[in-house]
Amino acid sequence: MDFGQEQKFWSDNRYKDPTTGQPIVFNSMMDALNFMGKDRWEFVQAYTIGDAQSGYVYHFLLKKETSLIVQ
Repeated sequence: MDFGQEQKFWSDNRYKDPTTGQPIVFNSMMDALNFMGKDRWEFVQAYTIGDAQSGYVYHFLLKKETSLIVQ
């Protein structure tokens, strides 16, 4: 998950459970979206990049519920 944070090339950038520190494994894309929805993220848009021969990469754009943003 990309939150706009700085990422080092060789670092482990997978989303981790804050209590265990272990990467969270999702069963499907819908499982990941449901997980983010529980944390009050809202779905905005989805798109794919690629083709049938080389494969597709799915992107989901989410935004944090606006009322929760502190200015």
